This record gives sequence, structure tokens and C-alpha cells, in this order.
Amino acid sequence: MIDFMTKKHRGSVTIFLIILLLPSFMFGGYIFDAARIDAAKTMISSSGDLALNAALSEYQEDLYDMYGVLATAKNPSDLQEQVNMYFTNMIENNSMLHGTDSITLDIINGMKSYFNDPNQENFDNLVKMSLVGDIEINGVENSQIANPDTLKNQIVEYMKYRGPISMSSGLLTKLGTMSDLDQQAEVMNKKIEYEDKLSDIGEACQEAYDAINTYNDQIKSNDINGLLDKIKNIENDDMKYIYTVLSLQHQSNNKVEKYVKDNLSDKNHLTQYTQDELYQYIQKYFDDLSYFTDNRTDIFSEGKALKNLKNQLNLAYSSKNANSDEYPQNIYSAIQNLNAKKDEYTKLYFYCQQYLDNYVSGQDDEAKYKAVKNFFNNFAKTYTDSNGVKKESIIYIFQNKKVEDYSGKINEKFNHIQGVVKDTISKVDTLKSSISEAIKKLDAIEDKIKKAESAREKYGSAVDKLADSDYKSQMKAEYDNSAKDLNKDNLKILKDLLKNYQKYINAVSKSLNDGGQFYGKNLKNSISSSALSIEVNATVSSIQSHYKAYQLSGFDGSYPKIITNQDKFYAYLSTLCRETEENENSEAKSNLDKLLGNNDKSTINNIKDNSISEELKGNGNQSVTSKDMQGKENSLDPGEYDKDKTPNVFTTFLSSTGDLLKSITNIKNIFDAENSRDTLYLAEYMTEMFSYYTIVQEEGENPVSLSGMALKDNPFYRSEIEYILCGNDSPKNNISAVKSKIFVTRFVLNLLYAMTDTSINSTARVWSSTICAGMPFMIPVVKTLIVCGFAMGETSLDMMILTSDDAKLASKGVAFIKSSETFLLKPDNFHKTFTDILTESGKDVVTNTANQGIDYITNSIINGSKDVTGSINGYTESVIGNITDIALSTVQTTLSEKATELLMKFQETVDINNELTNSLKNFKIKSSNEYVRYALNYLKDNVSNQISNISSSIQKYTNMLKNNQISMENAIQEVNSLIDELLLEYQNQLLSVVREKMSDITSQLNDKVSTIAKNYSEDAKSKVTEEINTAFNEFSQQVGTGSTNQKTSSSGSSAGAGFTLTYKEYLKMFVILQCMDDSDVNSQRDQMLKRVANLIQINLSNKNDDNSININDMYTMITMKGTVDVETSFLNIPIVEKNGKKDFDFDNLLENRRTIEYKSVRGY
Repeated sequence: MIDFMTKKHRGSVTIFLIILLLPSFMFGGYIFDAARIDAAKTMISSSGDLALNAALSEYQEDLYDMYGVLATAKNPSDLQEQVNMYFTNMIENNSMLHGTDSITLDIINGMKSYFNDPNQENFDNLVKMSLVGDIEINGVENSQIANPDTLKNQIVEYMKYRGPISMSSGLLTKLGTMSDLDQQAEVMNKKIEYEDKLSDIGEACQEAYDAINTYNDQIKSNDINGLLDKIKNIENDDMKYIYTVLSLQHQSNNKVEKYVKDNLSDKNHLTQYTQDELYQYIQKYFDDLSYFTDNRTDIFSEGKALKNLKNQLNLAYSSKNANSDEYPQNIYSAIQNLNAKKDEYTKLYFYCQQYLDNYVSGQDDEAKYKAVKNFFNNFAKTYTDSNGVKKESIIYIFQNKKVEDYSGKINEKFNHIQGVVKDTISKVDTLKSSISEAIKKLDAIEDKIKKAESAREKYGSAVDKLADSDYKSQMKAEYDNSAKDLNKDNLKILKDLLKNYQKYINAVSKSLNDGGQFYGKNLKNSISSSALSIEVNATVSSIQSHYKAYQLSGFDGSYPKIITNQDKFYAYLSTLCRETEENENSEAKSNLDKLLGNNDKSTINNIKDNSISEELKGNGNQSVTSKDMQGKENSLDPGEYDKDKTPNVFTTFLSSTGDLLKSITNIKNIFDAENSRDTLYLAEYMTEMFSYYTIVQEEGENPVSLSGMALKDNPFYRSEIEYILCGNDSPKNNISAVKSKIFVTRFVLNLLYAMTDTSINSTARVWSSTICAGMPFMIPVVKTLIVCGFAMGETSLDMMILTSDDAKLASKGVAFIKSSETFLLKPDNFHKTFTDILTESGKDVVTNTANQGIDYITNSIINGSKDVTGSINGYTESVIGNITDIALSTVQTTLSEKATELLMKFQETVDINNELTNSLKNFKIKSSNEYVRYALNYLKDNVSNQISNISSSIQKYTNMLKNNQISMENAIQEVNSLIDELLLEYQNQLLSVVREKMSDITSQLNDKVSTIAKNYSEDAKSKVTEEINTAFNEFSQQVGTGSTNQKTSSSGSSAGAGFTLTYKEYLKMFVILQCMDDSDVNSQRDQMLKRVANLIQINLSNKNDDNSININDMYTMITMKGTVDVETSFLNIPIVEKNGKKDFDFDNLLENRRTIEYKSVRGY
């Protein structure tokens, strides 16, 4: 037993070891395979990266050299074969040398032969990898440089090392001086809005006046009592007739009894009668002697009765045919008489018929037969009259035509009633509508007054929000004299009266619409007698009981009457809205027409207008047009003055530009915005890498880009930046659009100054009062219109300078903020041509302005000038002149507006001297500018002594106006001329006292800048601009507030008045503005970047003379993916994903390879 047990366990250790070693062996195999797979992944990743880097080395060299942008030279998919070879050779350890470097390949192969046994497997591919199929290489979606975000990132990288150098002396310093222009623009917008609301009051008054007159006309032609009388007539006549006729129609005996054989008592014996018996009976009814065959001369009584009945029936039927109102009664009576003979005539009818049926030709008497036949036809059939015309007998007509139906006559009456009622309702509704419209227009006046008051509050609030400055003083004076009042109490009295009339008219209208109900149907609607549910044998009174009469008296409200001048508000409207003869030859009107014709006349010269889309055709790119800069010329072209149209042209234009200046001034806050650095880099890149319209005048004949590339050979040379901004297909349209944008900017800035210029405002006041005589609410609008006309003309001059072919003009630009010296178009020369103005004085003004501005002083110092005193003195004299003009303009506005108001009230009793004194006395100086305050106080003290002279003049012309001895135009002109002369006497004195008052700060500015000039060296070049601008800013702060605190708002005569902007700088400003809009995928920034990409493609194609270049195939990132097989020994059970979970694929146990998916992305 023991032996058996021993034998039974022999070899157990071996078995045990086998059991242990098998999993160990398999585990080792698994570890080996895992290591192989891990090594394979590393080798695949390295091989893929090397292949991708090799592909990225194929970049577009010209793109990088010209624009600093890195992208593939062609579509990555075109590199498929080459990259496939790189990748395959590397994963198979073939060193990527097949067929390329034979020497190196021989060395490698020699080493392999040395280490390998020729009869054994090579070790050069230990991991045993092979590529399954081909790799796939593509560009990453949206990584083409045509994609805005991709291009933006490349530009920012490029500009990091170039932007600060280029921008250090750029536009930002200039724009930084605009510390309060946005607030000034807001005041101007609120002023225009208020004046627009005032004009709305004038228009509302005119509309109310017209509506009341329409009501008056309606009352005259449609007296309500007369209209109600028509309704009374209907009820007394037409409706009573309808009651009667309806009663007749619905009587049970109103029916023609038919001849029925069954009604005969002898019907069964009828065929037994002889012809003679029948004839003897029939002939009694003959009513015509020709029927008798025996030449009888007498007629039986039955024949006479029949003839009389037929005559009665004919008479009744004739009245029906004549549509006589009597025909229903006539027909009804005839029917009753016919029915009374029913039995008798039934017998006669069938006797005749039997006789004719029995007749046998050749046997019976033919003459009697004819007599009976003719009688029968004439009695109850048809007959032929003496003219041979076949007719129906009257009894036949009654028997077969339903003559007992009177609905046609009844419906005719209903239609007549409907017409009268509808016409009456229509006329009452017209009255109702006209009085409602009049009340609505009076309500509109109230609403317009409220809106004007609200707009004035906003206007005043905007003025109050201004920092105390010279500009605030001017606008405060404008505001204080802007109020226009209407008597609201009189307005309410008139409106209440009309509402009382309206109540009466509404009550009449309600009665007409609700009354007149007949059997539940309204008489104003179409009624058919067949639709009325009337009982049989209804009496007239029972039918009438179904009628609901109209209410024709006892209405609420007051009986409407004509509105006359006895009503005070209507009398006021009559005066306000009276028709005035417009003198087409008046000097004011002629001058305004001339002024409004001064729109931009500058032209676009020497530009190839080839199509951008044609250049892009076939390359998959499209020109993208900007949302706010369409390719249109300046649209501000009001033409000749038209009181109904021209104000709307300007108000529409101004409302469309309301936010423009505010957005421009907000550029100074760009560093507060997110991604501000990138925005500036983009703007600088776009404006320094491409050409623009005036590049020759500003940069010379052979300009180069930021990268040093010559720009002259570009297909769209001198219109590229314009295309980037606008995106129109035509270069000329792009330039036109940019010019229009500059025009708008310059117009708003020029308008800021023109609204405060003494001579312009004086002229505008006289012209507007003349043109708007009798329309006081239009005066502020037309005055603003005239000021806008001067600003528009000045802007046109600016455009001529900015785009001039004369490099001396275009390169100097125009003053960003105008002053009395730099504003060229004045009332004393507006009639001249722009060319004459530029030739006579304009060029000198432009040159002098540039020579005394910040730019000129900075450049002079950089260029080595040590003495800039002359330029500084010119600048400070300009500031002194501005302060003097501000004071004069403010006092002039206060006195002239009040004087004009007093003249317009010439029919009222007013204390003129007291009104003028109080207007000057109550004027509060809001300016923090101590020099403006000083000048204003000086003027107030001196002008107060002249009030009596002005009052006497106003009184004189008031009396002349009452006696029709002078026109309003001449009166206003004379008084304003007197005020201007009085103020002019103080101008030189004012200049002297202000110059003396400012002597300390002007000397300080001179000393600071002169010191900077003397100490200038090349090493300090980068700081000169900052130091000079700091000096001018401190001077501006001192002028404005008496402080050098940079946080204090600067005055209207700030350093901004000391610099100019050229055409290119305006472009750069617009580019910055549009780059700041990066709100969505269709933002203006993205649009511009797309157009930059388009230009890059066009210029690359032009340089290489290769139209196949396509930026959509130039990728900055590429992706590669492929599948690699790795041989395995143990890990040969594939792992698959089923239902979202990984599991072993036991269906493929015989496979001994594992696949690895590779995917990677690389970019520049």
C-alpha cells in the first residue's frame, strides 16, 4: 500500500514546476510584448513628430519675408507621398535614406552586415512595426491664414518686436489729448435733439391748424341737422311704403289662381259638347268684332268685361314695367279682379281648348275655327299684333310671370335707404374722423411740448455735466436762451371744446349705427325682402312694429360749430401758421442756397479701378464689405434750401453720426479694454504694411512697408488700407467710403467750433430769423442748419487739403480742433470758390497752423532746432484769440437771442430795457477757465453801459414793425449789426487784457519747451515727444482750470487745438476703432483681417506671377494620423470596444499583431 502510494506521486514536483513555470513564462511574454508595444508607441510618436516637422519646413517664404506670417506653401494633403515616405522609413529603421543618400546608406548597410548573420533574421527592425496603408495628413480646420483668429495671432507675434518702436511717435499721443470732446459731442447731440423737438412742435402746430380747418370745412358742408333730416325722410316715406308693400305681398289672396281642368263641374262631359255648343259659349266673350263670323255689330257683356279686365291688367303691368311706386297696389288689385273671374274664365279656357282640339279641317267651319284660335291666343296664350310681332297675352303673363312678387320694388327701396343711411353715416364718420384728428393733433402738441421739455432737461443736464470750461460757458448761454413757450391753458380750453363737440358727433354716429333695425337687420346693410320673416296676412301696423327707429335728438355734448379766431389758441395757431410768401430772390435765401451747395467736391485721381473680386476669382475667397463703411460718396448734399426737406436732411445726417465723435474720443481709453495691446498691434500692422490714397504725398514716390517691402507694384497700390476698412469691390468706392467717413468726423469737429464762432452765429441768427419769419419754432433749427452749412463747407475745404495732390498741403494735414485762425470758411468769404480760398489764404493758414503746432515743434527739436520761440508764441496767441472769441461769442449769443425774441413779440407790450438787462445780469459764468471768466466779466461790465442803446434800437424797430415800415428780416439784421459793432469795439481791448492776464503761463510754456530744445540729444530722442506733450498738456490744464492736475478736465482750448491730423492718421484712427469691435465672428475686426488675407494673396500672386496661390491652402497647423502594426507573441487577443466598454475579441485569437492608432498636430 505504501509502495502504491509512493508510485502514485512520482513526478509530482515536475508537474508542480510546470504549473508554476507556465504562467511565469506567459507573464514574461506578456511583459516582453508590452515593452515592445510601449517602445513602438514612442518610436511612432517620434517618427510622426519628425515627419510633421519636415512637412512644416515647407513654408511660404515670400509670405514670411513680405508679411512676417508663417504658413505652409501648399495644402498639406499635397505632401502625402513625401511625408508617408519619411514616416515609413523611420518606423522601419531605414533611416529615411532610401534612394536619397547612397554613401550613407552603404555605411549603414555595412554595419548591419557586420553584426548580422546572413542566415539569421536582421535586427534592424526589432520592434517589428509596419505601416498599415498610408498615413493621412491634412491641415487643421480653421488654421489657414485666411481665418481671422489665425492671422491675428501671427500678426501679434510679428508686431511684438516692431509695434512699440513704430507706435512710439504715432497717433496715441495725439488722441490722448481728447479729454472732454466726447462730453462736448454729447452736449451738441442733446442740443440738436432739443431743437429737433422744437421743430416738431412747429410741425405739430401746423398739423393741428390744418386738422382744425379740415374739421371746419366738414362742418360747413355737412350740417348735422341736415344729415339727420335725411334720416327722418326715410322713416316718414320709404319705410312706410315698405310696410304697405310687404303687407300686400304677404296677403294670402295675393296669388294668381291657375286654370285647372279639375275645377270644371262638367269636365267629364266636355268632350261630348258639339262644336256649335262650344262656339256659342265662347263667342260671348269675344271682345273684338273681327272674331265674329256673322258680321255682328254688338258685343256681349262678357266680352266687354273681359276687355275691361285685360285693360286693367295691362295698366297694372305697365306700371310694373315703369317701376312705378304704385305698381304693387295696381298689381294686387288686378289680381283680385282676375281671381274673381277664376271659375268663369277657367271654363272659357278649357272650352276654347276643347273646340280647337275637336276641329276637323274641311268638316268644321274654318272661319269660326280661326276666330276661336285668335281669341284663345289673345285671351290666354300668345298672339300676333298688327305689326306682325308675336306677343304674350296679358292673362298669360299674369298666369305665368309671378306678377304677385313685389320684392324687386321692396329691395329697390331698401337699396335706396341703405345708400342714404351709408352716405349719412359716412359723412358723420368723416366729421367724427376730422374732429378726432384735430384733437389728436392737439394732443400731439402737448406730447411734443413734453418731449421738448424732456429734451431740454437732457440738454441742460448734459451742459451741467461738462467740466467748468469755456465751452460750457458758451453752451450754457445757448441753453438759457433756447426756451420756447406755448400757452398750455389756452390749448386745453380748445381741446376741451372739441371734445365736447366730439361727444355729440359720437352720439349721432352711435345712433346711426345702432338704430334703423328692421326685423333684426340694420338698414345700413344690404337687406333682401326674401330674408325677412313676415307672417301671412300681416298688417301694415304689425310689420311696422318690427322697426326700431333712429334716435334723432337728445344727444350728449354740444352741437358742433366752426372754430373761429375767438378761440385764443386757434387765433395763436392762425398767427403761427399763417401762409407767408417766400421771396425766392431774398438775399438770405440765396446765401443759404449758396452755402448748402458747398459739399465735398474733391475727386479721386490716378487710381486703377480694377475689380478686387476678379483678382480673387477661383481662389475661394470673397471680398467682405464693412457693415458701416459702404462704398458711397458723402451723402450730405442738401441742395437748395427747402423749409420742408432740408432740416430733415441735416437732422437725419446728424442723428446718424451722433455716436461717432464719442467713439473716437473713447480711443483714449483703449488701454482700459481687454486685449488692448493686440488691438494696437493689429491697427499698426494694417496701416504700416499696406498703401493708402495719399501715400505719395505723405511718404514720397517709393514708399515701403513695415517689413521693407516696396509697395508701388502692388495691384491695388494707393487703395489697400481703404479696402481693409471698407471691403468694396471697387478701389474708388473704398476711397470714397473712407473720404465719407473722414468727412463725417471733420464735419462734427468743425460743427463744434462753428456753433461758438461769433461771426458765424451772428450771420446764422439774421438769416434764420428772415427765412423763418412767422415760424418762430423753426428759427433754432434753421439757425443750426446754417451753422451746419458753414461746418459742411469748412469740411469740404478740409477734404481738399487732406487729399490734395500738393504734397505741401496733404502732408501737413488740417487742425484737428479748429480755432478762429484755422477755420477758413467765414461769412465774409463763403461766396468764394474753395480754390480761391485756398489760393488766397488757405495755404498760408495750413502752413502756419502746422508750423505752430505740437507736431511741428516736436519735429523741429528732433531735427536739431534750438529756437522754437516763434512757433510757441504763435500757438499761445491762438489760445488767447480763442479765449477772446469765446467771451465775445457768449455775450453776443445772450444779447442777440434776447433781442430777436423781443422783435418777434412786436405786437406785445414788453419792457425791453429790463428784459435785456436781466438777460445779461442773470447769465452765470460756468467756466472754470479763469481767463474766460475774466474776459466775460470784463465784457459784462462794459456792455452793461450800452444796454440803453440796444434797447432804444429794438424799440425803434418794434414801432416800425407795428406800422409795417420795415421787414422782420431787416429789423433783426439792424439790431444784430448794432450788437456786433458794440462788441467789436471791445475786441482789441479784450485781447490785450487777456494776453496780460496769461503772460505768466505762456512764459512758463515757452521756457519749458525751449529748455527741452536746448537739452535735446540723440540719446533722449525717444523721450522728446512725451516731454513736449506733457508741457503742452500742463499748459492746457492751466488754461482750462488753473491747475496742472492731469485728472482735471481740460478746456476747449486744450492741446488738441495744437496738432493736425493727416489722411493716413485718420485711416489709422478708423482702423483702431474697427479693431476694437471683436464682439463676434462677424465683427469688424474679423472682417478687416479677412480683407488683409485677401490682399496678401493678391500681392503674393502678383509678385510670383502665379494665380494658383491660395491662402485657403496655407495652413499654420497640420495634423497627421495613421495605423501601425506591431508584431506580438502573446498579446495576440485584440481588445475591442463594445457598447461603450472595452473587452477581448476572442473571435480573432489567431491574429498575432496589435495595431496602434497614431494622431498628432503640429504648427508654427
